[in-house]
Amino acid sequence: MTDDHREEAPLGVARLRRLGRRLTTPFRLRLSGAGSGGILVCTAILRHLPGKRLVCRAQRRQGPPVIVKLFLAPRQARRHLTRELEGLTAFQAAQIPTPAVVHQTTLDDERTPLIMTTAIPDARSLAERWPDLVDRERETLLRQCVALIARLHVGGSYQRDIHPGNFLLTGSQIYLIDGGDVRPLGRMPRWATRRALSNLASFLVQFDPDADQWAAAALQAYEAQRRWPPSRRRLGRLTRMICRRRHGRMRQRAAKVVRPCTAVTVHRRWRRYMACDRAWYSPAVVPLLNDPEAFMAKGVMLKDGNSATVSRLAFHDQTLVIKRYNIKNRRHRLRRCLRPSRGRIAWCNAHMLRLIGIATPRPLALIEERWGPLRARAFLICTYQPGVHLADYWRHDWEARDPRAAALPPLRTLLARLAAARISHGDLKATNLIVHDGAITLVDLDGLRVHRRSRSFGRQFRKDCHRLLRNWQRHPAIHEALRRSLPRPGMPGVD
Repeated sequence: MTDDHREEAPLGVARLRRLGRRLTTPFRLRLSGAGSGGILVCTAILRHLPGKRLVCRAQRRQGPPVIVKLFLAPRQARRHLTRELEGLTAFQAAQIPTPAVVHQTTLDDERTPLIMTTAIPDARSLAERWPDLVDRERETLLRQCVALIARLHVGGSYQRDIHPGNFLLTGSQIYLIDGGDVRPLGRMPRWATRRALSNLASFLVQFDPDADQWAAAALQAYEAQRRWPPSRRRLGRLTRMICRRRHGRMRQRAAKVVRPCTAVTVHRRWRRYMACDRAWYSPAVVPLLNDPEAFMAKGVMLKDGNSATVSRLAFHDQTLVIKRYNIKNRRHRLRRCLRPSRGRIAWCNAHMLRLIGIATPRPLALIEERWGPLRARAFLICTYQPGVHLADYWRHDWEARDPRAAALPPLRTLLARLAAARISHGDLKATNLIVHDGAITLVDLDGLRVHRRSRSFGRQFRKDCHRLLRNWQRHPAIHEALRRSLPRPGMPGVD
């Protein structure tokens, strides 16, 4: 048999599990109890959790395209199938539009269950549509989606992993998908109400950095659907829940990017640890990842300090920045060897900031030198951010109607987003803020800290603001304009 014939042969479940993320389309699947008419040709992978679930668009021998959801976990597959069907039943009971189940069967091993649902023509998810919408369109769609969430809650259920990707839009119709994460709200009214509001907060926080902006409109639509009277106290509870969910998402993202996942590939050895952006990883970047220090020597030195060395490098068609976190001496090595490296802290913090809409250079790779569990130097590779430091941009004091004052609003927005997420930078000097094309980017993230309590955050945020203001003590016009522009309402101010 030729290689071409092997490629065209239907894939068995063992090979599906073995291929994992290396699975590519098109591929064929054979259904149980069927001849050649039971072949599915999968043309696009929509979601893939290797070894657990696979969702793809498929074409049958006859009939329109379908969406196929396979449950690959050997021991949990039947339970996952049952939950999926129960969730779809809950959608239908709440009169929520959802794709119809076309067929339920197994693969040819007769043990791997799958369901087929109708493929909605020209459907796009809310997550895909959102960036292209203006605020008025966003509010309209958000209210409609929240009304569906409320309708599900009225029916006594909630979708645990609620996110914009679960809402499919086509014309004026909105469909809700993914019944596998539907759970009962509970019988006790008080706890059911609390869980319902928490679920709404989990949905809204997906729209960071503007989640708080939509809270009032979303709650209004939710209360109208549930026929609750408007309540400012309820809005306050929802806002606090959004803040908690935001912290939960940031912690989850920080934990996720140091292990293998959809976004990151990880290689561990006794002497080395490497985490790399999966979309950036390719054979072309392997030499750089294997010896970042050699490539640093070929680049332009931006900083050669005792604690860190920074180099800018032209690499293929990109400009990169490599930052090496140095070990100063034996005492410093002993202090750092059992703690997370500063490179790892900056790697996690960069992913957290980008999650909540705060501009920072895209982190591409983290390399740590190790001896088993003991850590030594670390290298962080990021995209290069063009522009000038805020210290150089505001080097001279302002005159009347100075055009450089246009950098104040984006700076205020950045600080407001840090405050909303209770994040202190730890070293907010002007050289850690880069101005480019009317936007401001935050760099040097290894001292950044997320605070659980507002009091400790308030102290550190005021220190950040004072540190920023010290850059322009000899420039009274800039100092005063910046002092007035710092976030105040509901946030720590600057005296």
